[in-house]
Amino acid sequence: MIIRDGKVAFLPSVVILCGSTRFKEEFEHWNKFFTLEGFIVLSVGVFPHSGDEITDQQKERLDDLHKSKIDVAGMVFIINKDNYIGDSTLGELDYAKKLKKDIYFAYEYDELGRFKKFPDYIKRGVTQ
Repeated sequence: MIIRDGKVAFLPSVVILCGSTRFKEEFEHWNKFFTLEGFIVLSVGVFPHSGDEITDQQKERLDDLHKSKIDVAGMVFIINKDNYIGDSTLGELDYAKKLKKDIYFAYEYDELGRFKKFPDYIKRGVTQ
C-alpha cells in the first residue's frame, strides 16, 4: 500500500517469468498477458538462445540478476513450452522453491510429455 496523489493505492502483484530464452515469443506473449491482468512483470532482457550474443561473464551476471528478480517477485511463472525446462530454469525453480514462492507453469503435460491443457488458473485469470 502506498499513498498516490493523496489517496491510498495498492501495489499490484509482481510476477517473474522464467524459462528458456529460446522461447522469446513465449516471453513476449506472457509478458503481455500478465501486464494486461494488472501485474508488474519481471522478465529476461536478453535472449542468448534466440540470437543475442553474450560472454560467459555476462551470462553469470544475468543468472544472478534473474535470481534477484525472483527475490522480489511474489509469483514465479515457468514457461515450459514443449515440456522443456533447461538447466538454468531448473536452478531458478529450485531457488524459488527454497524461498517458498508461489510457482505456476504455463502448460500442463501428461506423463508421456504430451500437451494436455492450459492450467485452470490461466483460464480463470491468474488474479482470481
